Amino acid sequence: MARTVDDVLRIMRLALGRRNENDPDSSDDIFLRYLNDFVSLSMSDDVKLFEQFGTLSFTIDESNTTGVYTFNDVGATDDFVNLSQEAFISLLDPIDNSVSWNVLPIYQDPGEFFSIWGINNDEILIPGYPTAMLYYGREFTFRTIPQTSYLIKIYGYKKLPDYEDQNDEIQT
Repeated sequence: MARTVDDVLRIMRLALGRRNENDPDSSDDIFLRYLNDFVSLSMSDDVKLFEQFGTLSFTIDESNTTGVYTFNDVGATDDFVNLSQEAFISLLDPIDNSVSWNVLPIYQDPGEFFSIWGINNDEILIPGYPTAMLYYGREFTFRTIPQTSYLIKIYGYKKLPDYEDQNDEIQT
C-alpha cells in the first residue's frame, strides 16, 4: 500500500500528540520541513536505496590550466551525496586506441591533499596524467593537471528529492 506525505504527517502528529494542524508548532509546513530534513540529511546516510545509486560522469581536458573544476563546469548537480572514495579515469592506449580504466583516489580533506601536492603552485603545474583528485565543497581539483581529454566516472548515491506536496507518494 502506497503512503503519501499526508499519511506521514498524520503519523507524526499522533506520535507527538499534536493532533491539530492549526497548532503553530505542528503546522503542515513545519512538519513537511522536518520530513524533508530527515530524508535529505539523516536517511541518506542510513538507507542506501539501490534506485538512488548512480554515476557522475564528466570530461576534463587540457584547456583548464589550474585543474580545478566546479560542479557547473562539469554539468554536475547537487543530487549526489556520499560519493565513493575513488573514481575511475579513462586511459587511452596509444598503440590500439582502446580505453582502459584506472582508479583515481579521491581526497575529501584539503589539508591532506595539498600537503602532498602543495598549495599556491598554479604557476608550476605541469600537464600529465591525473593521479589524484580532491572533492571538496562544489569543486573537483585534479593533480596532475590533464594533458589531454579524460573521462571521469564517480559512483555514489543521489539525494532524494524534497517532498513538496502532501499528496506526494513516499518512496520506499
